[in-house]
Amino acid sequence: MLGHLRPSEPFMRTLLPWLSLAAGCAQIIVWDPHEYQDESPPRPLPSPYHVDRIVQVMQPEVDILWVVDDSASALDEQARLAEQFPDFLRTVDEVDHRIGVVTTDMEDPARQGRLVELDGRLYLDRGTDDVKAAFADLVAVGTDGSEGVRGRDATYAALVTEAQGANAGFLREASGVHVIVVSDGHDASELTPEALAEQLAGLRKDPEAVTYSAITSADAGHPEVTGLVGGLVRDVDDPDWQLDHLGLQATGLSREFFLTVLPVSGTIDVTVVEGDIHYAFADGEDWTYDPVRNSIVFQEYVPAPAAEIVLVYEPRSSEDDR
Repeated sequence: MLGHLRPSEPFMRTLLPWLSLAAGCAQIIVWDPHEYQDESPPRPLPSPYHVDRIVQVMQPEVDILWVVDDSASALDEQARLAEQFPDFLRTVDEVDHRIGVVTTDMEDPARQGRLVELDGRLYLDRGTDDVKAAFADLVAVGTDGSEGVRGRDATYAALVTEAQGANAGFLREASGVHVIVVSDGHDASELTPEALAEQLAGLRKDPEAVTYSAITSADAGHPEVTGLVGGLVRDVDDPDWQLDHLGLQATGLSREFFLTVLPVSGTIDVTVVEGDIHYAFADGEDWTYDPVRNSIVFQEYVPAPAAEIVLVYEPRSSEDDR
């Protein structure tokens, strides 16, 4: 008669899960302990979902160009901009910044994308005394500019044509570049939105380091640039332009976050973690997916510095592309 065999403890730990499975089905599982030398549990099956974790960071240096309408109808917008500027400065003042102003007039040779000077200086920075009053003086550009508003052309002239000319010293090599246009008229620039977007994209290697925001009407010809480059759009007729949001944008805080692989449509889940608080956001209401840029874009919300943006989605396989 055979004696009782006492299995080793590691062997039983290996065998018990398989005995449990065999008890619940007709299949008999034969397990050779000599083929399994590792006592660690088997690795779990790979998850069908992909997770991107992105930390929101500020840019250490930002150069901000305000493009201000100086046509006959723009006096009220200039006053409102000066009045609401403290909301913008509240966040921007946390980083090393330069603030310059040009007008939309491309006919006057003294303007044409040249920065408006104040006491011989081309821009405001942290060292500017009473920066709020100085900005109010800068944006009081009058209303005698050309009626053919050309904000896109003025942006190109300021950042490209005159970058090493009249505006030399404004743009720094490693800075973020953020353009904000304020205009109540339709833009009549020769440069198309697509052409300007291409020029702006060439200013920096990192596409997130450049934005183009617009406080205009929907059909002014600027929101199209924003859609291509990134930025915020505000209705010029709204009483509150939410310049605090534009300030966050100008510090390099992004509303757009890129996925590392292509997702299966409709599977993206977006969460933002700020400290111990988790915020969930709804597709179509709070954010949209841009298939061209493979990114999600928040409609209004700008995640705070050091917030973690978590994107969970099912990645597309090669079969999905067939």
